[in-house]
Amino acid sequence: MKPFYFFLLFLITSQILFSQRNPKLPQISQDSTKNEVEVYLDSLTVKLKREVYRGNISTAVFEAKSALPLAKKIKDIESQALLTYILSTSYLTLGDFKNARDWFEKIRSLQDKTGRIYVKLVAELNEANLALYGNNLEVAERHFDNARRLSANTDYLDLYSESLMHLAQLEVLRKRNPKGALIYLDSMHKFLEQTNTYYKAAYYGILGRVYDLQGRNKEAITAFEQSIAVALPHGYPGAIYMGYEGMIENFARQENYKSAYETFRELNQSSQTLNTQQSKEALSVLQARLRNTTAEQQIAAKDFQNKLMGQQAKVNRIYLIAFILASLILGTFLIIQSVSYRKRKKLVAELQERNTKYLEEKQKSEKLASAKTKFLSTVSHELRTPLYGIIGLTDALNRDKKLTGHKSELQSLKFSADYLLNLVNDVLVLNKMDSDSKLKIELTPIVIREFLEELTESLEFVIKQQRNELILNVDPKIPRIIFGDRTKLSQILINLVGNALKFTQRGQVHIRVKLVDSGRNTVTLAFEIEDDGIGIPKEKQQEIFEEFSQIQQESSFQGTGLGLTIVSRLLASMNSTIQLQSEVGEGSVFSFKIVFDATNPAKQGASGTKLASEDADAEILGEKHILIVDDNLINQLVTIKNVQNLGFTATTASSGLEAIDKVREEHFDLILMDINMPGMNGFEATREIRKFNQDIVILALTATEISEINRDLEANGLNGAILKPYPFNVFRTTLIDHLKSGVSKR
Repeated sequence: MKPFYFFLLFLITSQILFSQRNPKLPQISQDSTKNEVEVYLDSLTVKLKREVYRGNISTAVFEAKSALPLAKKIKDIESQALLTYILSTSYLTLGDFKNARDWFEKIRSLQDKTGRIYVKLVAELNEANLALYGNNLEVAERHFDNARRLSANTDYLDLYSESLMHLAQLEVLRKRNPKGALIYLDSMHKFLEQTNTYYKAAYYGILGRVYDLQGRNKEAITAFEQSIAVALPHGYPGAIYMGYEGMIENFARQENYKSAYETFRELNQSSQTLNTQQSKEALSVLQARLRNTTAEQQIAAKDFQNKLMGQQAKVNRIYLIAFILASLILGTFLIIQSVSYRKRKKLVAELQERNTKYLEEKQKSEKLASAKTKFLSTVSHELRTPLYGIIGLTDALNRDKKLTGHKSELQSLKFSADYLLNLVNDVLVLNKMDSDSKLKIELTPIVIREFLEELTESLEFVIKQQRNELILNVDPKIPRIIFGDRTKLSQILINLVGNALKFTQRGQVHIRVKLVDSGRNTVTLAFEIEDDGIGIPKEKQQEIFEEFSQIQQESSFQGTGLGLTIVSRLLASMNSTIQLQSEVGEGSVFSFKIVFDATNPAKQGASGTKLASEDADAEILGEKHILIVDDNLINQLVTIKNVQNLGFTATTASSGLEAIDKVREEHFDLILMDINMPGMNGFEATREIRKFNQDIVILALTATEISEINRDLEANGLNGAILKPYPFNVFRTTLIDHLKSGVSKR
């Protein structure tokens, strides 16, 4: 038996039209009229169809053979065709293709003799079934379609439903075309309540298959359940099996193995009940008929019954084997799923354990990183504090005309302090980058020419040491004051210009700044540092931007190998990149562009407030009283000298409490407040002062990174901050700017 036919076997057993529930046959005798015999034959065919649907093939064959001579006697062509069809279909269901073909030829002969549409229609259906059995699906589909066209618009609704049912089934199982199947099912649905209940059961079973193909699992299960509900009371094994099989496959595909197994048990139970009931009914019918026949007919019937029952038992054994195999497969699936579940559970447990360890290590790492950051921040503060004293006093001594003879020594001292300060700044920047901290841009006023001159002055020692000439070229179109991150720009230029000076001897280093774009609120400057030193090999030009990377050189200066890495990352934080052109023996050119603000962002909208300039009006540079709050006496001394150089008077306080008392007692125009002081720190002191004086300008003068305390400044009532140590011009500009404003910037 072909595999495809085996699946359709249960539908082929339903090959005819109309079924009633337990039809009662009318009685006939030798005196019965032709009309009474026709009524008897009609009732008999209805009964035989029901037996076919229920799988009682032996009963159907025996009674069909018995009734066929009677139909021939009264020349009832339709009954002859129908009874012959029942016999052909029954033998085909039993796998006896030879007898099925012989009975089909009798239908064909009857068609040739009569030419009736009904006989032709039955012949088309029978030939379709024979083709289906031979797995010749295209031929089967053609004959079913012929039957559909012949039965359309006729009273043969069951034949029409029969052809539609098989065409829909072929679309689903052969072509896997749910849309095509739905066309036939829609036509079938129109007459569903007027036809045999078997077609209703088959309709829902095929509809379930269609939903299955469309992935509509919930609707598929509902359709299969409807098919079983219709078929079960009537005992239609084909429709029942199709419904249960569809549900089992659907549940298994959804990996709902529990429901699949429970459905399989229901199928097994239903199958056993049906087989017992069918055997009893078939035997009862045969015994009733045999009592009215001759002894020879009884013997023949008995032999034929035994043969058919044996074939039925064989089919039942096949079903049983199939059920056992399905149970084994489902059992295997369940075992595999159980083993797989345990493995997954174990893997999940291992993964959770590893994730826990990872999180613990991550927390340790973050704790160490935080401790490192805090340590470096503390160290930088502790280094900046004495550096402020060294650099400040050195500047003061440099300005003292009496010490002109010691200017060279003082410049060496200043260079060493500036170098150490730059190294501290580099380490802090690198630490922030390593800890994924976002580098904040601190906008401060920059007088670009003065800024570059101060930078040049800080490098005077190394210029003389290497016997180089440093040439500064600033575009006159650049606005006098721009706003940007002075500290970061200083770090970038000190590293680039410092490298150019170190790797050049008896040569020239050029610093060029050019205005390349000017907008309403921004200006774009192009910086270029060019030297005629040793140059950089092509193969090293990428490597030098990596951490701790250095090239072989003859300079007496040894760096950390961090300078260009920091330059590259600082420029990235300012949305810029470094460009390099270099030839060995000819020198190098480093260039980059930065966008600066053309106006002070903190003062936009103010009535034209400008920053301090060299020629600030006499009122601002006149008598101003400044309070310096610092617990370090050396730092006090440096700050006092810087304040006095501006022409202001200064008073000092060594603690926060002392500062509060002095502000209560005296008038001050501005307070320079150290932040890290023992007892009461600068934030606490400022908060207390703000309780009774809201107008005085208070600036933080601190060695702590401003980005670390930026939020605290505003929150505690400070107007701004100056980072120690600082260039004198930055100190001067910041103080005069806040004094000119005359109000708090909070």
